[in-house]
Formats: sequence, C-alpha cells, structure tokens
Amino acid sequence: MTLVELLIVMIIIGILASMLMLTCIQSTARAHATRIVSDLESLREECIIHYSHTESWPDCFSDISKEVQSGFTPEKLNEKGFSVFNSGDLGCVMFNIAKTTPRVRSSMGRISQESGLYFIATSPDLESRKDLSLYDGSSATGFIVKLFRCSNTLD
Repeated sequence: MTLVELLIVMIIIGILASMLMLTCIQSTARAHATRIVSDLESLREECIIHYSHTESWPDCFSDISKEVQSGFTPEKLNEKGFSVFNSGDLGCVMFNIAKTTPRVRSSMGRISQESGLYFIATSPDLESRKDLSLYDGSSATGFIVKLFRCSNTLD
C-alpha cells in the first residue's frame, strides 16, 4: 500500500467518524430535551394529584411530596431549573431554559408542538395567557411552561 492510498483511507475514516459524532451529539440533545419534557409531564401529574387531595395548587415542590415521580427531591428539581407556579384554578410547571445548551433548546423547539410546551420570557400571567406562545427553540432565556387545569380543558 502506498502512502497516498494510506492517506486516502485515513481521510475517509475521518469523514465517517465526524458524521457519526454529529449524529451522536444530536441524539444526545434530543434525549436530554425528551427527558425535560417527560419530567415536566410527571411534575404536572403530581400537581394535579396534589390538587385532587387538597383542592389547592402547590406553591412549591415540597408541597407535592418528598420525592416526586421524576425521582428528584424538591431541592434537586429547583437546582435543575424546574419550578411550579399557580394562579387561582390554573397552574404550570416551568423549566428554566438557560440551564440547557443551544442544541437542547433547538430539540425542545422541534417537539413543542406535540408536547404542548409554551414559552414565556418572565413570570407567567396565567389568567390572560397573553404572554404564552409555543416554544420555537430560539430563545436562550425564559421558561418552558406546561399548563394544567383540574378540569382537563387545557393540556
């Protein structure tokens, strides 16, 4: 085998390896975004269960339980960027998107339609819902919101 042939083989292997790495990075970002959405849904369900038992929305995660379905303690949830907010009979579970990478935000933007994820730049005005829009993955600061209502008229 000549030196030129060896260099060509190394270049081809390098190109294939870089394509594989890009695919792995995108898959990792998609998995992380899916985990966040799953945690938001689990926390939403915990809040609805709390409401059904107490007829009031929780003000913080420690109101829900010591260990929520996502497997995290309330302290870990706050540390990871999750929070809960309520306004009368409507509440939401929020995730601070500043705690993610641009690739994860982009993946969350792609799955927001099917998951019912909304975006707000600051604390929500849940009564009018005027500040809510479907998340498109472009903003680096703000909150991803999953709304809930006990009557199940709003996902």
